[in-house]
Parts: sequence; C-alpha cells; structure tokens
Amino acid sequence: MLIHDLLGSHHKTTGTFLSESEQCSDRHVKKHGNGEPLVDSSQDYVLLLGYENQTHTVLRFKRKLDTCDVAYDVPITITECT
Repeated sequence: MLIHDLLGSHHKTTGTFLSESEQCSDRHVKKHGNGEPLVDSSQDYVLLLGYENQTHTVLRFKRKLDTCDVAYDVPITITECT
C-alpha cells in the first residue's frame, strides 16, 4: 500500500509490502510531474509508529518545523489558527 498526497505537493510515502517490511522515505513531485514521487536528497522525517487494521492505516512520524531543506520542504509555522 502506498500513501501520498496530490501532485505538486510534498510527500511522505510509506509502503508495506508482502515481506511485511516497512519502508519510509521523504519524497516530492515536480509541479507538472507524473509517476512515482522522487526521493529527496535530505531525509527529514522519522517514522515513529505504523500499523494497519481492517479499516485504517495509521502512521506517526516527526520532523523539524524548519528542516532547512529549501529545495523540497516547506517550513511549518505556528499561527493563531493552527
């Protein structure tokens, strides 16, 4: 199972495969790209937890608010609406 967001956005992709091994990678897509998201040169996410049941897939991960990866990451900012 692959989980990722819409084209033109930053991706957190996790896959669970037949071997039951978990793979986690920080990826991105080009604005007009298609196909599989590209792996970032800077891996800024850490998978903390992942599991599936009959109805849900749950992933818990962390990253710095500002990873300094200006090529592919957007800093997370805190606002009054957050």
